[in-house]
Amino acid sequence: ELLDLELAEVVPPATLVNTLQPQLPTGIQLLTAEEVPLGQKSLAQLLEGARWIMGFCPESGVPLPRQSWQAACEA
Repeated sequence: ELLDLELAEVVPPATLVNTLQPQLPTGIQLLTAEEVPLGQKSLAQLLEGARWIMGFCPESGVPLPRQSWQAACEA
């Protein structure tokens, strides 16, 4: 997942990653950060499209077939 952050002061990208990573839930990993000059296009402005594939498991831990989730979403 990509995101834009606007900070009140300049923070080196590596410092930002090292500071934020311990605050995130287990399993969420920051891969990189880049400084973008003010006035440049945001990620939302640059993004042309996105596609996600998700899998869900009930509390039993046994994955349900895709058709079951599709029917639930359409209900």
